[in-house]
Amino acid sequence: MSDIPHIIKYMGSKRSILNFVVNTIDDATEENNKRIYDLFGGSAVVSGSFRNKIAVTCNDIQSYTAILAGTYLNNYNWSKYDDNILDKIVKEATNKVLTFKKKYYDFNFNYDDSISYKEMLDLEKQQQKLLTLSFNGLDHLFVKNFSGTYWSYDQCVWIDAISSVARSSDYKDSFLFNIIMSSLMFAMAYTTQSTGHYAQYRDITKDNLSDILFYRKKNILPLFKQKFSSLKEIYNGSNNSDFDHKFTNLDYGELLKDIEENSIVYADPPYQFVHYSRFYHALETLVKYDYPEVKFKGRYRTDRHQSPFCIKTKVKNAFSSMFQSVFDKRSTLVLSYSDTGMITLDDLINLAGTHFRGYIISIKQIDYKHSTMGRQKDKNRDVKEALLVCKAPV
Repeated sequence: MSDIPHIIKYMGSKRSILNFVVNTIDDATEENNKRIYDLFGGSAVVSGSFRNKIAVTCNDIQSYTAILAGTYLNNYNWSKYDDNILDKIVKEATNKVLTFKKKYYDFNFNYDDSISYKEMLDLEKQQQKLLTLSFNGLDHLFVKNFSGTYWSYDQCVWIDAISSVARSSDYKDSFLFNIIMSSLMFAMAYTTQSTGHYAQYRDITKDNLSDILFYRKKNILPLFKQKFSSLKEIYNGSNNSDFDHKFTNLDYGELLKDIEENSIVYADPPYQFVHYSRFYHALETLVKYDYPEVKFKGRYRTDRHQSPFCIKTKVKNAFSSMFQSVFDKRSTLVLSYSDTGMITLDDLINLAGTHFRGYIISIKQIDYKHSTMGRQKDKNRDVKEALLVCKAPV
């Protein structure tokens, strides 16, 4: 499945075991199954794998997933735009950056190679104080909320500018919106000084000073252009699909109420107590661009979603509700889970047996190195990834 382009770093991504997941879904699919529902789309790579196979509804309560899914599943009519469309977008973003810096000319936060530890700390604190300032006009969400945290002030100016171009009337309602935003997410992932997600940015120490400085000096624009060009080459219009793909941002329970009967439901819920809304809140804010109230060191949104699959007292009922909803629609379920999850695999199998009466229930497992993306002692953890298949009778 190497044809699914990489866009963001994602803790729950199935990219490294994509063949295992996709082949299992393929094996469970019958002729009468007309649509796959990806309930917890996440990075959308599983949905993207079915682009030219079957109609897909990629769902996730997090808004950024719809952008990624749109990139992987949209049809592309590049003839609507000039061949130099990227140059045009870059010019528009550059003008916005220049306009912003002209208006706020007194904001100068320069990272010199010879900067000392003390100077670096002071420079970061100056930028972090922008959160308390009022800005008049011009898009400034990331400058205000995130300068000196996950990104530098200059990087945030570019994030705001490129996002502003994407949301303009020229691109907002076209496939280019997803391409621009996905390319920006890629650039953000590879310029942030954090460890691959946005749960916390790293505090500067004398030991990591040079590493953080390296990321502070990286430029958003070259990475944005690189990813845009790559996506344009891959999705050049020759591989457009005849399927009616959809991208939704619903709670999984709401989506299950309206799925078509005899469908395939792929579910990859969270396995642990950590909420993905904490790890990827910055991407959610980028897509919504709604100037949310933010709190704590991590600058988290105060409206972050809390999943019942991450709460010990709620996880069993959440699975029961999901299982029953899929059964009521006479659909087939393929569930991704881990032997280190909030509920044991044996309990899951037993629970499935009480709901999927008359179904064929099986389980497949594969050894898998789960990335913790930044923990010092166990950056990769050996787990068994399981696929629980509850197949509807034909």
